[in-house]
Amino acid sequence: MLQIFIERENNFSGDPSFCGISKFVNEITWTLNNNVWECKDEVIPPFTLKLPGNRTSASVNFHVSLININGELGVKIESDYDEALPLTIKVTRKKEGSLRSRCTMYWVWQEHHREVTFYVLRMLDIIYAYPFDLTISLEKTRTSGQHLSPDYTEDAKLTVGDVAIPVHKSVLAGSSEFFSNMFGGERVVEEYPIDGIPERTLKQLVQFMYCHRMTAPKDVDLHLLQGAHRFKLEDLVEHCESILEAGITIGNVLETYAVAEEIGLNRLANSVKKFIVAHAEDIVKQGKVRKLKNSVLLKELFLKLGQ
Repeated sequence: MLQIFIERENNFSGDPSFCGISKFVNEITWTLNNNVWECKDEVIPPFTLKLPGNRTSASVNFHVSLININGELGVKIESDYDEALPLTIKVTRKKEGSLRSRCTMYWVWQEHHREVTFYVLRMLDIIYAYPFDLTISLEKTRTSGQHLSPDYTEDAKLTVGDVAIPVHKSVLAGSSEFFSNMFGGERVVEEYPIDGIPERTLKQLVQFMYCHRMTAPKDVDLHLLQGAHRFKLEDLVEHCESILEAGITIGNVLETYAVAEEIGLNRLANSVKKFIVAHAEDIVKQGKVRKLKNSVLLKELFLKLGQ
């Protein structure tokens, strides 16, 4: 953790919508008091954050600004740094001194990609409840030798069918116990076949492990839930469970129940049970009851029909 204290304060008092305070060279906190920012493209001008150097490397400057992205609050990070660098971006939101939400995003800074932009409040899954404090901090991603090649370039490929997805072992291993165990102590660039997961789903899972940004509800399905469970991505499992629970239909109810039972999601399974009993007649009419293998649930279903 880079926690070098500096006595420096940046107060943007000219605009009632925000003020900025920097306690550490690699961190900035802005207080947003109202929604004046919605009238601007650049909400807050770039502020320079620094990753201090050491004996073998110089310090690196990053310019961080708040921007308006189609009516949503976003963050832009830019730098002239022209070498690969694994970067951890932490975003936290506090209200009245209490932590309300936080997220962590991993990004590998590349020579050909010197800018990253993301929706900050969408990542935190919050509504605009003013005032609140928004803190952005940057750190060099902590890595261990077994997970990252010396030049920080992609050092592994995940393959599904004929498709290969380049990845950084450090990022995946840091996000998933599954991949930490898979990569072990190997340092050679290799291809790792991933069976039983559709290409689209694997790309979604990799994106989550890099950005820690929840998948849009419209893109959540049972494949994503199963993949998140397999890779031990608990936050994503909980997110998928909530979305699927709210989207139970007669068309997907039995498949959803089977997956919930298979991976041990009691909350989702119980919600599906209630739905099945409540819609017993329609489920039987469509002939779906033959797919139901749970004897206790079958008994409840026929008791319902016999009433």
